[in-house]
Amino acid sequence: MTWYAVYEISGGALVSTTTIEPSGLAGHLSYTDVGESVPVGTWNTTTLVFDPPAPRRVLPIRDFINRFTGPEALDCFGTDIADVTNVNRNQRIRGFRWYLNAIDDLDLDHNFTNAGMASFVTEGWLTEVRKNEILGDV
Repeated sequence: MTWYAVYEISGGALVSTTTIEPSGLAGHLSYTDVGESVPVGTWNTTTLVFDPPAPRRVLPIRDFINRFTGPEALDCFGTDIADVTNVNRNQRIRGFRWYLNAIDDLDLDHNFTNAGMASFVTEGWLTEVRKNEILGDV
């Protein structure tokens, strides 16, 4: 099955993808064959192709935990969060800790990973700089 990308002639903005060869397009639109499988990656408005997706930055959970210093690990993973005045904050931190216990590999770019690490910064357990170092290169 052939996939097609419909895009704006002026600027190359992607309008849609389809398996039906487009016909009768409005004058400001055109299309291109993008291959035999579902397009993945990011549409490039200059080259009019899908650039391959960035490789996932994934770490085994043990390697992720080892990026923390001893005191950081105690704060982020061992501190009791018994503050009943901020239930939402407690749920975010507990949820992130539960998530880390439930998985084998951690995607460093996943929204949940970044939200969990941001909650550690909010608590003062990590600085923003240190959070970025921990989430840095694989």
